[in-house]
Amino acid sequence: MLKIAEGAAVFVISLLSSMRPSETRRLTTKSAKPAANDDNLGGTGPSGTIEGVLSKSRRRHQWVAAPAVFKAIELVDRLGRSIREEVETNALFVLAMHRGRGAAKVDPEQRAARVDGYAALRTSMRAFAKASMPGFDVDKINFRPLRRFMARFIARRDRSSLGALAYQYGHLETRITDTYYVGLDADLSTLLSEENANEVVSAMEDLISSDVIYTNLPTSVISESLSRMSGVLERASTSLEVMKMLGAGVVLGPCDWGYCFYRENRSRCEGDALGPNPAKRTPGTCAGCLNFTATPKHASWWELRKQDLIRFLGLRNIPEQSRLIAQERLAAAELILKQIGEGA
Repeated sequence: MLKIAEGAAVFVISLLSSMRPSETRRLTTKSAKPAANDDNLGGTGPSGTIEGVLSKSRRRHQWVAAPAVFKAIELVDRLGRSIREEVETNALFVLAMHRGRGAAKVDPEQRAARVDGYAALRTSMRAFAKASMPGFDVDKINFRPLRRFMARFIARRDRSSLGALAYQYGHLETRITDTYYVGLDADLSTLLSEENANEVVSAMEDLISSDVIYTNLPTSVISESLSRMSGVLERASTSLEVMKMLGAGVVLGPCDWGYCFYRENRSRCEGDALGPNPAKRTPGTCAGCLNFTATPKHASWWELRKQDLIRFLGLRNIPEQSRLIAQERLAAAELILKQIGEGA
């Protein structure tokens, strides 16, 4: 039962934090750091970060951790408490140190962490899978697919999340995350196409119902688009049907800071026939693009950006080029907020 319980915790930590197994097994009982503001995300428990070391670069790193990850770490801590006291270590994963003949010895350099190995963690995770899904081929359970699944699920649903994902995975460039982890997955693509359809419908409803809209397009053009959307929503019975009625060449891309009425010939991010260029689709680029629109729904995002830029410009010894770029971005944020801020 201990192995099954530990396996459940290993699964949750690996899936939701995206740590490599070599990073997970180095965790200590002091690695979890609850958020300073004690935000419990709706009462589900503490959230915060996990401090550790990236296995490839050996850099110190912090992983963002959801409440479920904190609960999993707390469980492993309780399961191995007596073993840690006996062998004098603060390593988190220590159950494999008992081999039926008492606790194994720990070398002085191992007392900080990294006791249980990769195979031990995988064995525990497979024991949990076997107990949860009798008959399932547990040999298919491995850590790498978990990391890839989470990257694909998040990034293919929202391309603007690539930057945050790259940090969570410890990658120096978003290109690495996108190329080697997001990739292609037919089944997931089908699932996400339905989710994307729901997001597009939600965006259309927001645009149609908003009293004010920021746009760089002429009023006549945006009015025609909104009228078409209204007609489609009235006639369609499902989200996927909405997408079909809009047409294969129509792209309405929601993101944190607004919506993209994408047309290749007016794309400031240098997109192609398939859609916007994710590498250049940034708030600064979008703000001056003819494809861009925003509603009061996005006012809080732009207000945060405005305050961040004001704080940055208040710093001393900022290079002149950086100051000019920040001032330009601040002016764009204030222009957008002037239109949509009151409705936030």
